[in-house]
Amino acid sequence: MSEEDKLLKEAKKLPWEDRLFHKNWKVRNEANIDLASLCDSISDPKDPRIREFGHLFKKTVSDSNAPVQEKALDALLAYLRAADADVGRYGKEVCEAVVAKCLTGRTKTVEKAQAVFMLWVELEAVDAFLDSMEKAIKNKVAKAVVPAIDVMFQALSEFGAKIVPPKRLLKMLPELFDHPDQNVRASSKGLTLELCRWIGKDHVKVILFEKMRDTMLEAELVNVTGTAKPSRKISEVFFSFLCSLVHACDVMPSCNAFVYLLKLSISVICREYVRLVHLDSILFFWFSIMCSSPKNNS
Repeated sequence: MSEEDKLLKEAKKLPWEDRLFHKNWKVRNEANIDLASLCDSISDPKDPRIREFGHLFKKTVSDSNAPVQEKALDALLAYLRAADADVGRYGKEVCEAVVAKCLTGRTKTVEKAQAVFMLWVELEAVDAFLDSMEKAIKNKVAKAVVPAIDVMFQALSEFGAKIVPPKRLLKMLPELFDHPDQNVRASSKGLTLELCRWIGKDHVKVILFEKMRDTMLEAELVNVTGTAKPSRKISEVFFSFLCSLVHACDVMPSCNAFVYLLKLSISVICREYVRLVHLDSILFFWFSIMCSSPKNNS
């Protein structure tokens, strides 16, 4: 066994923090790979290990070694997929670190950074995401600004205007219209057109068009038709789905044992969901009563 193999083997015995910030890049690389695998194996978002790892990502995604940084993003993606909205407390510091260190790297690194932002939105850390975007668009390197605008476009397109506030996006756009880089201006135009799909052409015209030099956008607005609909949901949207399930069970024959078991399962899900999103205790009581036993429809 070589000295390097011995080092890697011994390093696996170290605490996570020592491994992730080890002076040897190969140790850090393996640590991120192992952390990603561990997070992938977590099925309960309340697993205590979720809390244990959250504060580490601010530094791991800032790794100066490009391959290690990419593995750190993989670990962060696995972590966010395993977590729930409670990890929002880390959203601001991690998003800012990703903006500062990951948007000018290799193509795959940038794509993974954008996927990280989308997961933060899904976990309801929208403010942290948009705060970091406000900093990202001020970067003097155009290469870092374009992916920031593109991920805002993606977030609005997939989650919709109810989740991603158009007002925050509209405030950022004017300074981008005069950007010296044509790619930045092109991405800004795309985001503007997407805003038109969500809040209407007239609203966008009133706020933005007098600040724009690009008259070509007016012609492109002709092709903006229909009503935009989100394709991706945050966790709270699941609430309405549970309501639909409860209603469906109520109208089914209560003599069916399967319905009884289904309602009991929904009751457990509802109680846990209500606890996770901190809904009013009265609503919790309503769900408990409604789901505790099947109604007699006979």
